[in-house]
Parts: sequence; structure tokens; C-alpha cells
Amino acid sequence: MSLTMNVKNNVTSVLAGDKYVYQLAYSVSSTTAGITGAKIVIDLPDGADVYAVGDYVGTIHAPIANFVYSAPVGGDKKLTINFISPLSSGSTGTLEFAVRTTNLLTPNGTVQTSTAEFTGTNGGSNYTSGVKTGSVTVNATPDLCVQKKMV
Repeated sequence: MSLTMNVKNNVTSVLAGDKYVYQLAYSVSSTTAGITGAKIVIDLPDGADVYAVGDYVGTIHAPIANFVYSAPVGGDKKLTINFISPLSSGSTGTLEFAVRTTNLLTPNGTVQTSTAEFTGTNGGSNYTSGVKTGSVTVNATPDLCVQKKMV
């Protein structure tokens, strides 16, 4: 199992309130059988919320059972992508999801780092891609212009 996590178009910074897109490229290479319980879990930082989940593209599309986004009050924000089980050997693809920063609440210069991990089971053994990270710096600039005019 392998996974890479990148911010689309190599974006390194965004304005507060703007959205950016993560790309997750995954692959399953097994010579014996598919992976059961395959899923990718993405942890999102404070000040970031999932805006949209896009279509997936790749060489061999793996069927996705569902996307689950949870953002409990005071808890960790997670996006979980569950694949239909078993996920066939040789499956590859790229998934995209958009994240929006929180306008008026995210301080200037905040680095938002998200993590992702691809996990599953094959023949009773657990496999993981290891934790991958992606980061974006949020720039907050005031768009307020005050003019004083003598009458």
C-alpha cells in the first residue's frame, strides 16, 4: 500500500476564507489478494473544514463505498474514505477534496497541516502507508479602507 498527499498545483499559501485542494494518490500492490477494510483517514487542523469531495481519477479506479466527515464540537476533524472491500490488488487512483479556511478567525501566518494514512488488512496482517502530511500557510489581510473627508 502506498499513499502520497500533495496540495494541488503546489499551492503553499492561501488567503483566509479561501479554499485549496488536496490530492491523495494511492496504490495497492499485492501478489496474493486484495486488501480488506481499506480506508484513508485524513486529520484536519483547527480552522479548516472540508468544502467538497471531488471525483477520483486514476489508472484503475477502485470503488469507494463512502466518504465520512466528522467535526465534533471540541473534537478532531476527520475525513474518512472507505473503499469497497476487498480492494483489488493493482488498484490505483487519485482522490481530491477541497478544504476551506475559516475567514476572520484564522490568524495571519497560520500553518495548517493535515495528515493522511491509508490502512487495510491482507491475510490477517495489517498494512499501512505510513502517515503523510500536507501543509498550507494562511495569510490574513484586512480589506478595510477608511477615508476621512472634511465637509
